[in-house]
Amino acid sequence: MVVDILLDLKNLYNMKDYTIVIQGLLDQYSIDGISNYEKYGDILISTWDYTDTSKVPEHIKCVKENQPNRDNATGVFTNVYYAISGMQNALENVKTKYVVRTRGDEVYFNLDPLIKKFEEDDNKFVCGNIFARSWDDHPFHIGDHLYVAKTDILKRGIDKLKRMWEKQDPLESWGVEGKGGEDWEPSNNGEGVLARSFLYGSGLEIKKWRNKNEFLKHFEVVDINLTEKFIASYQTNPNGPIKYIDNFQNPHNVKNTEDM
Repeated sequence: MVVDILLDLKNLYNMKDYTIVIQGLLDQYSIDGISNYEKYGDILISTWDYTDTSKVPEHIKCVKENQPNRDNATGVFTNVYYAISGMQNALENVKTKYVVRTRGDEVYFNLDPLIKKFEEDDNKFVCGNIFARSWDDHPFHIGDHLYVAKTDILKRGIDKLKRMWEKQDPLESWGVEGKGGEDWEPSNNGEGVLARSFLYGSGLEIKKWRNKNEFLKHFEVVDINLTEKFIASYQTNPNGPIKYIDNFQNPHNVKNTEDM
C-alpha cells in the first residue's frame, strides 16, 4: 500500500511537466470536460478569434488567432493546415516539457493510459488509435486526434511544416499533403505529414524515415477505449459527423502498437 501511495505521488509530481492543449473549435462536451484535465497539468485552449469562449472558466488560458487563409499556403489542401496552425499557436505558449493535445470537439476523462505509456520513453510520440493504420497498410498513418509528445520535438517539426507551407522555407516532398507529395504515397495525407514532422523534430535522418523499425522506435499507439470514458468525433464522415461515446472500433483494426 505504501508503495502504491508513493507511485501515485510520483505520478502527481510528473503532471507538473504537462500542458493539456485543447485545440480547435469548442463544443459543450469539451468545455464540460475542462475541469477533468486540471488534475493532469496546465490547460491551454488554442482556437480562432471568432470562437465563443464565454463559457470557459476564467482561470483557463485561451489563445486566439485569426483563422489563416489556406489559399495563401502551398503544399497543403485540407483542414490539416488549420490543425497545424492552431497547434503551432498553442506551442508558442506552452511552458512545460511535455504536451498532451486533444481536440475542441472531444473529451477524454482518463489520460493515464497514454501518459504512462509516454513516460516509458519520453522521446516517443504516443497517440490514440483513432483511425490509425498499420505500416503495411498505410505507412506513417498515426492517430492525430489525441497525442502526447515532448514540446520541443513537436514544436521543431510543426514550425518547419508551417515555414514550408507559408513559403518561408523550400517545400520538401515529405511535408506535402496531396498532389506534390507523390514520393510519399499513400501517406501524403495529414496523419503522414504530422508523423514525418515529428521525425524531423526528432533529428532522425530522412533516409531512415521509410524504415518500419525506425518508425516504431519513435511512435506508440494506445487503444482509446482504455481511457474508459470519452467522446471522440469524426467530423469528415461522408454521411455526416459521428460521435463515439465510450466505445471506438477502429475500422483499420489497429488497437495498439503491436498492430502497427
